[in-house]
Amino acid sequence: MMLVFFPFVSLVLLLYAGFCFYVFKSFKVDTSKAEEAVPNNNGVSILIPCRNEASCITQCLDAIAQQKDAIGPIEVIVIDDHSDDDTLEVLKQYASKFEMQIITANGTGKKAALETGIQLAQYPIIYTIDADCIMGTQCLSKMYQAYVSNDLNMLCGLVSYRSDSTIFGAMQQAESVALVGISAFMLNGGRPATCNGANLMFSKALFNHLGGYGSDKQLSSGDDDLLMQSFAAYQPDKVKYANHPLAVVY
Repeated sequence: MMLVFFPFVSLVLLLYAGFCFYVFKSFKVDTSKAEEAVPNNNGVSILIPCRNEASCITQCLDAIAQQKDAIGPIEVIVIDDHSDDDTLEVLKQYASKFEMQIITANGTGKKAALETGIQLAQYPIIYTIDADCIMGTQCLSKMYQAYVSNDLNMLCGLVSYRSDSTIFGAMQQAESVALVGISAFMLNGGRPATCNGANLMFSKALFNHLGGYGSDKQLSSGDDDLLMQSFAAYQPDKVKYANHPLAVVY
């Protein structure tokens, strides 16, 4: 029995790894139709929910501060989900060199933190990123250009894992890119499946119109894919995946 089982599992793993590498190599983003966004004063509210992120939150903020190509007015709102480490102290020290609002979530969990920030946001375009992530230097401008020029309600951005130089690290990265590629292919093909809240831009007005996180509010997950499916069910042609290679978060 075992003599049959292990070769079978090995074959499945090899096929899966091969598939991931195939998608990794095949997934290409289309930049030929990229358009510059028409300048406007809509503004973007960047929300960073965090809990016990003292070790990495400043890297996230540094990357936001280094964004190239101005897109108009922005604000940064960091929502603390009742951290019990030094996150708040780190943020208060960092606030002297970076303009941002630091608030505490009304309730617990990521969705409660995001909803607190969304209701406080002064701009109509919401952008969410996780505290343990780093934007590419042109991520925000490319996301904004695609969102505005295509008159979207939601734009799902690319997320890539930075891996070490080991074979396992390379396989992890390939799998990550493969999953993002499949998700992008399905959503842009009218079959929404999943996305990642670490790089997500959407309309505050429509979020409120659809009831926020609605009946899924009590679920610990789904601040991204379940919300995306809600937006897509309302107006499927106004929810897309970013098609620019620089619209990426690491």
